[in-house]
Amino acid sequence: MFKNLFFVSIVLCLVCSSANGYDFYVSPDGSDSNPASQSKPAYSLTRAYERAHKLIVARGYPKDGITVWVAGGDYSFDKTLVVDAGFCGTEDKPIVFKGDGPKVVFNGGKNIDLSLAKLVEEDVVLEKFAAAGRGKIYGVEIKGRKIKAMLAKSGARISYDGRMMNLAKYPNVGYGHIDKILEVGAVYTKGRTKGEVPKYSMQSPVGGVFSVLDKDLSNWQAEFAKVQKARVTGYLSFDWYKESHRI
Repeated sequence: MFKNLFFVSIVLCLVCSSANGYDFYVSPDGSDSNPASQSKPAYSLTRAYERAHKLIVARGYPKDGITVWVAGGDYSFDKTLVVDAGFCGTEDKPIVFKGDGPKVVFNGGKNIDLSLAKLVEEDVVLEKFAAAGRGKIYGVEIKGRKIKAMLAKSGARISYDGRMMNLAKYPNVGYGHIDKILEVGAVYTKGRTKGEVPKYSMQSPVGGVFSVLDKDLSNWQAEFAKVQKARVTGYLSFDWYKESHRI
């Protein structure tokens, strides 16, 4: 299955006292409507945090601190856990999140069911791909609003069978090398260059132009002409400064 981005949801459980400390329990089989006890665990870390934080505000830190027991398994989340400065514990009254059992995995990705994939046969779609790939391309229709928004982000990544897939790039390994600077283009650094930010468009670019060494780029030029969505990333201005720009 494809996995992209999800966001963490943190849940703590209702209070269970243990000796002079307090224990909360989180489990993949739990529910955030549960009291986060050992017999009725919560599901998310956020909920556990809220419970523990409420306890601290009401009663202060227990003598032996707080432990959140996280049962092994996979957890999906869609919110980032934000912990405030008051939830820090002390050396003698620590706050501990502890895995209990098999590996704990927090998955911030969305799953795409590949059993729904169908061979792409429409000419209008196949024209977007290299001829060598036609007849081998499968597609899945993406309908969810959230996953569409995540896939639209430039930093989106996809993993398959637990392995992160690489974005299409040239070269696939290592770096391309600049041959000649043909045009320097507009020079502008936010906060350091006076005047308005240079305006640009696909029809009227203002960036630099350079040729590259190494391999024939005709296939990439053809691909870009179709999609018109690509970036160049590397050490372009200085050999110590990595930057990324839209092509």
